[in-house]
Amino acid sequence: ASAYIALLASTRFTTPPEVRRKQLEKAVAMAPNDPSLLSALSTELIAFDQAEAIRVARRAYMLDSTSSTTTVYYAVALEVVGRPAEALAPIDASIRRGAAVPFVHYARGEALLALGRAREALESYRSAELAMPDAARTGMGRAYAALGQPQRAIQFAKALEVDAGKRYVSKDYIAQIYAELGDKEQAFKWLDRAADDRSGYLTWLGVSPAWASLRSDPRFAALKVRLRLP
Repeated sequence: ASAYIALLASTRFTTPPEVRRKQLEKAVAMAPNDPSLLSALSTELIAFDQAEAIRVARRAYMLDSTSSTTTVYYAVALEVVGRPAEALAPIDASIRRGAAVPFVHYARGEALLALGRAREALESYRSAELAMPDAARTGMGRAYAALGQPQRAIQFAKALEVDAGKRYVSKDYIAQIYAELGDKEQAFKWLDRAADDRSGYLTWLGVSPAWASLRSDPRFAALKVRLRLP
């Protein structure tokens, strides 16, 4: 299962989301009790069937609630569909066990930010920064925007822009900070670049709370069509 998931991950930016979903559904049919495969499938289902994504992610978590992987994927599924308060329970249980990897802290930051607890979210993002700097710094930029500190938020966005000129940075990370700041022009500029890069994270464009401020803009619907998202 781990080798299969690694193969899919390596093609995340080049394989259409519906194709990845069907591939994972076939894999799960052959190993229906594999928590790793179920967790991976849940992330691909979110864009197509949120209720089923939650069901699959919860099943994976119930099969192995001590795994950081199943914990994070279950929490992320809950967060993406707008249920961040529920996401905190498995995350905090993992932290209490001392089993939290950086991604667990990042997921906690996402849940806290969605709940309006931006100052607490900052601490969680900082705990994840060393292992996953781009994602964590994006979270910190969004948290500062939510705290009414736009200049600090822009500093994080600009730093990611500089890094993007030197190495690969998922452009939708930059777009998220500008979306939180209410700067639609910059948000769409970087979303378009993310689409050019075929960023796999855009699979959740239609459902992720990070893009709530952009959904009423006609450019958002056009981008979904361009990406062939439901």
